[in-house]
Amino acid sequence: MTLKSIINQLSEGSRHTVKRCKERCLEDAFQLLKKIPDAHLSSLEEEQLLLLVRLLLSMQLEMVNSSIACRKLDKMLQHLAKVNHQLVLRETSQCLHDIVHRDQILSIDDLQIACMFLEDSRIGRDVWRETFPDLLDKLSRLFPVVMEQEGLRNGTFCYAAVKVCLQMFQLLPGEVAPLVWEPNPEGPRLQSILQALVDVILGQRSNRDTRLLAGTTVSMLISTAPDSRAGGAAAGSLLKISGSGAPSSILVCRRPITL
Repeated sequence: MTLKSIINQLSEGSRHTVKRCKERCLEDAFQLLKKIPDAHLSSLEEEQLLLLVRLLLSMQLEMVNSSIACRKLDKMLQHLAKVNHQLVLRETSQCLHDIVHRDQILSIDDLQIACMFLEDSRIGRDVWRETFPDLLDKLSRLFPVVMEQEGLRNGTFCYAAVKVCLQMFQLLPGEVAPLVWEPNPEGPRLQSILQALVDVILGQRSNRDTRLLAGTTVSMLISTAPDSRAGGAAAGSLLKISGSGAPSSILVCRRPITL
């Protein structure tokens, strides 16, 4: 069994337009990869592994809207990471580098890629943990732009931005919780994101699906509370805000975050 047969199987999957056929090819490629002894994989030149890793990552970007396909590809990347973890982590990091380090605000494609690497990629989550402050900064800069433009605020762009926040709060609680419940210099960035989420919930200028998702996202943030008392206080403050329909102060940490 050689890497060439796996690459051929992946290429066939990439050419398929039928979702089920594409996913079957990816599964077949994974089964072929598992048949290669770890000792043989370890003996391969780094350039050979690099070719396969880059192909898998490029296919994830190509199939960003197919959760099942991206998870199958991630299984293969995890398998290769057992052989050369640093290589897989480095190449995945390079895929996400431009998203968080270029000057432009996040695009809809950036948001979809960020969400996929959070939700469907264990390797991707490892990278986001390392670059979490950068992702937080990009989101904090994005929401003011989104909220000012009706076309962005009431469409898929705002929904995608909120979804990234949901996945971030749900899947990276170890990185999120200290910013919420403890004094932290990154706190103001999260505060601006939270303010935007509450604005989406209370406002009528975003569509219903986005408002519901924003509510779920804020609830997920509150669930990172270190104890029930802190979480209850935050939830109570949020209920007061939603009941009055007016900006107020929501206690989601040991200090009030003003909204």
